[in-house]
Amino acid sequence: GSVQTICGVAVRHTGTGRVAVGHDVAEIFWEEIPEEVMAGVIGRGEIFSSAGGFRMEDPALAPFVRRVEGTPESIQGLPLHLVEQLVQEVIVDDETANKTSEK
Repeated sequence: GSVQTICGVAVRHTGTGRVAVGHDVAEIFWEEIPEEVMAGVIGRGEIFSSAGGFRMEDPALAPFVRRVEGTPESIQGLPLHLVEQLVQEVIVDDETANKTSEK
């Protein structure tokens, strides 16, 4: 099976009000996880502090990760590459506007 996360991100430049938005999709593909492994993971209780109910880096679950499409940050809910891209978009727009107004 697989688990997919879809993250939406919006960045607002507080000085200019410019906004850039985007989304990112990541997916983890799993081998079948034995019931006794899941019982142990649930028994430890850590899954109850994870938004998606699991952590792919959990030592008990990691051996069952077959493939990951996307970054670990995207799986965790904050795709840093997308945040950086959107910040650059609002900053570049701001720098372009300043150069135009100086002429």
